[in-house]
Amino acid sequence: MRRFLTSTAFMLGAAAAALTAAIPAPSRAEQRPPLPPYFYGVTLDDVGSSKLSAEVTALHDLSRVAIARIVFDEGEQASYYVNPVQQIGSVAWVMGEFWTANTSAPTRSRNSRRA
Repeated sequence: MRRFLTSTAFMLGAAAAALTAAIPAPSRAEQRPPLPPYFYGVTLDDVGSSKLSAEVTALHDLSRVAIARIVFDEGEQASYYVNPVQQIGSVAWVMGEFWTANTSAPTRSRNSRRA
């Protein structure tokens, strides 16, 4: 387990460094204001080129700036996400989530009941 956590932490750090290095820092004029106390968000788990344009358009057309949570798949290279993160970041706040085989099990609320 310790070996898995170490390799996962290394992978996360490498991916974050690659994404950070590839995305230029916005100028002061391009920076968004601080997050409001309440916000809206969407989860994007497929930011491939066939869907990216529609996703960016949909985010742009929202009445408020949303937070777009992008799911980073375990098997993809960090470079795969550079263009989608840049494009989505031009119309929304971006938050990333790493998805591994260990996080793919369905979860249930304590209060949910089986039918």
